[in-house]
Amino acid sequence: WARHLGFGEHTGIELPESVGRIPTRVWYRDHVPGGYYPGFALSTAVGQKDVLTTPLQLARIYAGIATGGVLPNLTLIERFEDESGRSLVPDRAPPRRYELKPSTWRMLRQALRAVVNEDRGTAASSKPKTTLLAGKTGTAQAPQRVRKAIAEKLREEPGALARLTAWLQNDHAWFVGYAPADQPEVAIVVFLEHGGSGGHHAAPIARQILDVWGNRRGTMQESAGSSGKKRRPARSGLDQEDNPEDPASQRTAAPATGVGPDAPASQPADTANPDPDSPSKEGAPHDPEHNPSADPDSDPDHAPPAADRPAEETP
Repeated sequence: WARHLGFGEHTGIELPESVGRIPTRVWYRDHVPGGYYPGFALSTAVGQKDVLTTPLQLARIYAGIATGGVLPNLTLIERFEDESGRSLVPDRAPPRRYELKPSTWRMLRQALRAVVNEDRGTAASSKPKTTLLAGKTGTAQAPQRVRKAIAEKLREEPGALARLTAWLQNDHAWFVGYAPADQPEVAIVVFLEHGGSGGHHAAPIARQILDVWGNRRGTMQESAGSSGKKRRPARSGLDQEDNPEDPASQRTAAPATGVGPDAPASQPADTANPDPDSPSKEGAPHDPEHNPSADPDSDPDHAPPAADRPAEETP
């Protein structure tokens, strides 16, 4: 199901990117001493341990959720123009569609709305003023140690080394979602490398972005209204079960847009092997070649190690 929903594959963007990692029994056999153990399946199912993903992958996946199962191929290019001014549209694979039971869509939609719009939600303090948001916070445990080569360079700067060491112990902060929740038009991802907790640090940034977007969207709608043109919102596949008799709800909606390319490929911390100098260790965040990411669904009850950061909220 992880691959079915868009993990572990290219997004379609015209840039070099990592496909992340959804570990299999074969991968554990080849990369982990002792091979696969049944408990690994539990960690993988909630996105922990050896799962790798990218912000752009999650934007695409949540665009698929927003449209009721239409998984778009992302692109930076709308069209080309040749020397004569003729428009050329690049060949692209059509969006892939997947199906879930109506009860599953209903539960998923309600849960994502509750994260932001119910008092006990982990992003309840980050409700946008201009739109109805649905989404998910995440706090990914990713402690790392300073690489020996970097520590050697900073030996004469103990203060800088101490700050780097403390920063590498912080969690990654995630927020992923779509808006408006009832008629989705955009998907959004906020990822803060070693930036704290999803609810306290990533979600407020998503709120600020969507408030700006919502204000501009409202201005455009007012302008269209004053010119006599009515702007029809895009329908989502999520509405089909609520309006089974509405012919408009039977049409396939266009994929949610607005998912600008985030940092390309990612290599999050491998908590099972915290030594960055180990051969099995993939990129460290202070490495210029490293592109950050981690799983967005780590244990929400995890207490962040930074003493000056609020404890992560309960689910």
